Amino acid sequence: MTTTRAYSMLPTCLLVLLSADALNAGAWTQPLGTGFYKLGSQMLRGNDYYDRDGNSVLIPTQSEYTLSLYAEFGVRDDLTLVAYVPFYQRITLNRQIGRDSGFVYFGGDAAQGIADSEVGARYRLWQNGSGVVSAALSFGLPVGDDSHPNGLYTGDGEFNQRLSLLFGRSLYPWPGYFSMGVAYNIRHSGYDDVLRFSAEAGRRWQRLSVTLRVEALESVDNGDASVHGGAGGLYGNDRRYVGAGVELGTDVAGDLHLSLGLLRGFRLHNAIDAPTISVGLSTSALLRIEGCTFS
Repeated sequence: MTTTRAYSMLPTCLLVLLSADALNAGAWTQPLGTGFYKLGSQMLRGNDYYDRDGNSVLIPTQSEYTLSLYAEFGVRDDLTLVAYVPFYQRITLNRQIGRDSGFVYFGGDAAQGIADSEVGARYRLWQNGSGVVSAALSFGLPVGDDSHPNGLYTGDGEFNQRLSLLFGRSLYPWPGYFSMGVAYNIRHSGYDDVLRFSAEAGRRWQRLSVTLRVEALESVDNGDASVHGGAGGLYGNDRRYVGAGVELGTDVAGDLHLSLGLLRGFRLHNAIDAPTISVGLSTSALLRIEGCTFS
């Protein structure tokens, strides 16, 4: 391998050392024939709902549990295919009972099934040393249910498209990185378009990793106000928030990496005020690419 080729692979090798999750939806593309795969779960549970005007409203406790598969595969060094499939989602709404009378105002309900999924691609536009800029295009697949009588939707019934511009930079030889991105989500069937901003930074200590994330969601407010998008505002219009979170990870066996994350939202509109807890198990074939050596 030439010196130039070895130098060009340093950012990729560094990202592997940091954490397999560092590649999840970042600016870096997967080298030809390699991939990243993550089995994940998420949980959210709360009864403090913020309406579209940002006012707090007490609702019966709503819970959302999701199992998902995220995958990336490099079809060229500069082109990566991406898929996200939440293959099982369960949403529950607790019973509502009068504290003194014991009268049941609402008997509770639940729904489960596959949720809306995404497929797409990420293309590397520019790379210079440890910096990279990429563009991504993804398509939302309306495979979830948007007809539940109590609004426990696992989908929104519309075929959306999201355009993203991503930037990443490794801090080699220091084992760290940071990345940022902006995305525009084009929605249909009365839903408003959405702008999304994100940034994250990561660090690795031997087998351990830590990732800090910040994201913001802003509605373009061009949808139909009568479209509610289900209970809890999961797919609702005029949805806005700022979120901050942390993810801790450790290598558990061979190429497997276990992660635990917590994301908390602020400045909420059409959302439940509750932390999202996530657990993931991931692996990456990048650990075996030519030119990377690990001790």
